[in-house]
Amino acid sequence: MKSNIEELETVSPITGSASMVLLVDDQAIIAQAVRRLLADVPDIDLHYCSDPKEAVREANQIRPTVILQDLVMPSIDGLELVRLFRLNSATAETPIIVLSAQEEAETKSKAFAMGANDYLVKLPDRVELIARIRYHTKAYTSQIQRDEAFRALRQSQHKLLASNTALLALNQSLEDTTRTLEEAQAQLELHASQDALTHLANRRAVDSYLAVRAARNAPFSIIYIDLNGFKRINDVYGHHAGDEALTMAGERLRQVFRPTDVVGRWGGDEFVVLLDLGFAEAQNYVLRIDKAFADDFVISYGITEQRVNVGAAVGVATWQPGEAISDVLQRADKEMYTQKLTQLTHNCG
Repeated sequence: MKSNIEELETVSPITGSASMVLLVDDQAIIAQAVRRLLADVPDIDLHYCSDPKEAVREANQIRPTVILQDLVMPSIDGLELVRLFRLNSATAETPIIVLSAQEEAETKSKAFAMGANDYLVKLPDRVELIARIRYHTKAYTSQIQRDEAFRALRQSQHKLLASNTALLALNQSLEDTTRTLEEAQAQLELHASQDALTHLANRRAVDSYLAVRAARNAPFSIIYIDLNGFKRINDVYGHHAGDEALTMAGERLRQVFRPTDVVGRWGGDEFVVLLDLGFAEAQNYVLRIDKAFADDFVISYGITEQRVNVGAAVGVATWQPGEAISDVLQRADKEMYTQKLTQLTHNCG
């Protein structure tokens, strides 16, 4: 019977989808280890960049289908490098797999929030690494092919509509295909704007909503929420329990607000809500949030369940036309921090 590695290596390369991999890591020993893992894999072409400051330029030259990058490097923060790749037009959609020795859920969450597609603890298993590279390459090349097909269909649609009656059946078929492609594109956009853990809007999506709201030139309010005791849950019960707590917090916030309100995970145990309301009306939601978090969370702990209290500190600020979004966020954050200090003082008393 063949081993898992033998079975993986006998899989035919994806037609037209050979993987061009760019590895960014300041440690040559890691590059050598990865090169050994990918040796003799015919459909994976590995390129190595030892200087993360040159990574974007290198990516622009080789146009990788997958980027493997370290998270901790001396010359540039790994999360910042992810952000730079996403700001670069040539790599804005290129799949990024973060390689890191850190296994903390919060670290992983920050990586995904910055735009990473995947996360592996190094050095990963050879079979898993090859499988993930092939998976992301296939998804990436398929997306490019869909986009090209979609553009081609759009360009030909005008000509088809001008055709005679004999071509109407063909035209209908092409329109059906177009709708299918649009639905697929909508699903891709949803995944790109959604937090993988809570299924709320992610930080990138919240930033986009903030820009849209400001463009309307009408006041709106921002609610900044920070969970209390979240670090203790991670430390005492483990990061799996912390993930459960974040998921429950997201669900409770979803129940508090209206479907038209934007509820997003800002990062870690912080959440942001955008409301088309003035300050006084938005302030009314503070008590609703307190009430929503009054009941204990029930989380998994080994084979048992544990009840924990997860409170929330809340800050509210209202944007006025002409203000910088960052100033309003700072006000909401400052008010949240003041409430957190008040809660701590009260509890100590």
